[in-house]
Amino acid sequence: MLADPNPETPTFGMISTGANFSFVKLVRGETPLYARSAEFVISNPGNELYRVLQILKRLSQLPD
Repeated sequence: MLADPNPETPTFGMISTGANFSFVKLVRGETPLYARSAEFVISNPGNELYRVLQILKRLSQLPD
């Protein structure tokens, strides 16, 4: 994430085991700041996969 060529915009990432998903955001500055989302588990009641797909869709719509 630190190697992203656009340091003026936040960088997003996703960590997954295939059943668990977590999203990460990096805002670079003098001191890089990271934020991590809650963990989404697709085996939970209510199937959090739909929420994961909503987040991925929103991230895909962000300007480059």
